[in-house]
Amino acid sequence: MNLFEALRIAGNGLLANRLRSALTTLGILIGVTAVILLVAVGNGASVQINNQVQSLGANVIYVYPSNARGTGGVSQGFGSGQTLTQADVDAINNRQQAPDVVAAIPIAQSGGQITYGNQNYFAPTTGTTPAFPTVRNYQLAEGSFFTDDDVNARHRVVVLGQTVVDNLFGSTDPIGQTIKISKQSFRVVGVFASKGGSGLGSQDNVVVAPITTVWAYLTGGRGKIISQIVASASSPSVVTQAETEITTILLQRHQIADPTQADFQLQSQQDILTQANSIATALTLVLGAIAGISLVVGGIGIMNIMLVTVTERTREIGIRKAIGARRRDILIQFLIEAMVLSGLGGALGIAVGALLANQAPNIPAIASSNFPTPVVSAPSVVLAFCVSVAIGLFFGIYPANRAARLHPIEALRYERRRKNVDGLRRRLAACRGNPRRFLRRLQDRAQQREREHHWPDPDRARRQSDGKCRRRPLRRRRVSQPRRSNSIAGRTRRGHGHRHGPVLELAHGDEHQLRRQGHV
Repeated sequence: MNLFEALRIAGNGLLANRLRSALTTLGILIGVTAVILLVAVGNGASVQINNQVQSLGANVIYVYPSNARGTGGVSQGFGSGQTLTQADVDAINNRQQAPDVVAAIPIAQSGGQITYGNQNYFAPTTGTTPAFPTVRNYQLAEGSFFTDDDVNARHRVVVLGQTVVDNLFGSTDPIGQTIKISKQSFRVVGVFASKGGSGLGSQDNVVVAPITTVWAYLTGGRGKIISQIVASASSPSVVTQAETEITTILLQRHQIADPTQADFQLQSQQDILTQANSIATALTLVLGAIAGISLVVGGIGIMNIMLVTVTERTREIGIRKAIGARRRDILIQFLIEAMVLSGLGGALGIAVGALLANQAPNIPAIASSNFPTPVVSAPSVVLAFCVSVAIGLFFGIYPANRAARLHPIEALRYERRRKNVDGLRRRLAACRGNPRRFLRRLQDRAQQREREHHWPDPDRARRQSDGKCRRRPLRRRRVSQPRRSNSIAGRTRRGHGHRHGPVLELAHGDEHQLRRQGHV
C-alpha cells in the first residue's frame, strides 16, 4: 500500500466521525496557539530589550564604586562606598591615557517630589555635565541643554524627559516654566525626545540638572558624591579595549596592585544586553514549557480517541488482514490518522496564534502599557508544527501497534461477540432496565426456539427464505393411530413388535366372543 492510498483511507476514517475528529484536533489547536502566543511574547520582550539597549548606546560603559578593600578585607558589595571622584572622570577624559574613550561624565543621583502648580510627580534627578546627551544618546525635542557656564555657576536649570512633561504640564509648553524639586525652584530649559521604556526602566522619566547644582541644593550637604561614571567608547567594537584602559587608569590612581581588590566595578552595555537576553530566553523557555503542557494533554486525547477507533473498527481490521493486508499497512494507516489529526491541529493553531499576536497591539490595554509587542518568528512556527506532528506520532504508536497486532480470526470473532452484547444491551434497554422482565423475555425466547426446533413451522421457514433458494418446507411427523374395524380383531390395538409376531391386547369383555369364533 503506497502513501497516497494510506492517506486516502485515513482521510475516509477521519471523515466518518467528523465531530470526534474536530474535538480531538481542537485540543492540539489550543496547545499550539498557546505556544505560539507565549513564545511570541518572549521574543517581543527580547526585541524590546535589544532596542532599549541600542537606544542607550551599545558603546556605553558604566563604572560603579565598590568598597572591595573594606574592613577585614570583606567586599561591601556592588555600588557601595564613595571611591569615585571628579579627578577620576578627568583622567578618563584624557585621550592620551584612554584613546578609545570619547567622553566620560559623572553622575550624581537625587530624588524628590516635583511640583508645578497643583500637579505633583516623583522622578529621579540626575546631576551631570553638558556631555550627557552625547554619552547617553539622548536627543532634544525642545529647548537646549545646559552649558559649562551653568555648571560652573550652579544655575538651577533642568531638562525634563517626556514622561515628566506629560504628567506635570499636559498640553502646556514647559520651556521657561518654573518647577520645584524638594522645595527648590528650577527653570525648565529643555525637553528630551521620547525614547520609550521596557524592563530596563523608562528612559523618559528623567530630570537632568548641572551636577554642581545637585550637590549644592539636592544632596543635603553630603558633599560631592559621584554615584557612577558613564563613559562612551568610540565604537562598539572597541568597548573591550576601552574597559581595559579605564581599569588601568583607575587602578593607578587608586594605587591598587591587585585587580581583584579594586574598589570599582565596570559594566558595559553589552554585558547588560547579554544578561537581559539570557533572562528573556529563560522566560521564553518557561512560557513555552507551560504552553507545552496543553500539547501533552492534546496528545493524550489523540491516544484515547485512536484506541476507541481501533475498538470500533475491529471488523474492518480483521477483513483487511484476511484479504492480505500486512501488519505494516495497518500500522501505517493508524499512524497517519494520528499524525493528520495533530498536524491539522498544529497548522490551525499556528494560524490562530499568529493572528492573535498581530492583533495584540490593537488592544487598548496592551497599547497603553509597556507590554512587549508579540513577535512571531519563523523558527518558532516551524518548531511548533514539528512538535505537534511528533506528538501525534508518539501518542499514536500504541493504538496503531495494537491495531496491527490483531489476528483476523480473533478480530472477526470479537466483532460477533460485540454485536451479541450490543443486542443484549438493546433488549435490556427495551425492558426499561428491569432485569426480571429482561430475564423473562430471554426465557420466553428460549422456549420458543425449543418449540421451533422440535416442531418447525413451514410458513416461518418460507418467510425467512430470501426467495432465491427457496427451501422445501418441513413436514410435521404424523403419529400413527390404531386401526379400527368392525371385527373384534380389528378393534384390537397393535402393540410393540415381538420376535414371535405381534402381541394383541384384547378389548374388555371380548374374550368369550373370540372363543366362539375360534380365534382363541
